[in-house]
Amino acid sequence: MLRALRPALPCLRGGCRAYLRASIMASTMPSRAAVPTPVARRERGLQTRAEIVAAAERHFAESGFEATRLDDIAADVGIRRAAIFYHFGDKQELYAAVLHEVFGTWTDVLPSCGNVVERLEASLTGWIDYVAQRPSVARLILREAANARPGVVSTFVRAGSAPVAWFRALIDQGVVSGDLKPLIEPHRFISLMGAITVFHFAAMPWLTLDAPFDPWSRAELEKHKREILLVARSMLGIEAPRTGSA
Repeated sequence: MLRALRPALPCLRGGCRAYLRASIMASTMPSRAAVPTPVARRERGLQTRAEIVAAAERHFAESGFEATRLDDIAADVGIRRAAIFYHFGDKQELYAAVLHEVFGTWTDVLPSCGNVVERLEASLTGWIDYVAQRPSVARLILREAANARPGVVSTFVRAGSAPVAWFRALIDQGVVSGDLKPLIEPHRFISLMGAITVFHFAAMPWLTLDAPFDPWSRAELEKHKREILLVARSMLGIEAPRTGSA
């Protein structure tokens, strides 16, 4: 009987080895359950939300709030219109998210090192670079300025309150330290600096119809930085550095 069973042993052993290999492979292969489904869904949800905000920023800048259609934003993202309402209650809430993203991103990179003058000038040249890299910002500001109503605290004003507060605090600090001797009030200075850069990108091309002008070129950006620093130093009573390009 043992002899009768022996021929079958190699097959049994081979079968065991095959089963063992399959078991090992199954235990080492990545499983779909390795990443919890809620985490994966949350990551996809955050990605979709970011894509909606980015698409909305382009449309609001190009068409304005009233003319922008949620269907167009959804089409850009590749989702249905109803999916937008999973992330935002309505169109106004989406617009607020766009403005908070625009101003929040810039506020996060405002300089925190250096003396008052160094931080102020770095923030002004940084503002130019930021608007150059994000052209929709200039158009959004122009549209909001055109639609502003006296006495109304708009979504735009609330979204931009953080950088405005930052500039006010820095100017106050400079006055106390004696580094700044302003000729105008802080709110006028902030308005002037913002307008100069916005119009550099939005208006200069049609102010120079008789000559080619690219406000985004490196040469023009460097010119604009020198110009805005000259204006800022004059308005805030800052002595120009003895060395440097400005």
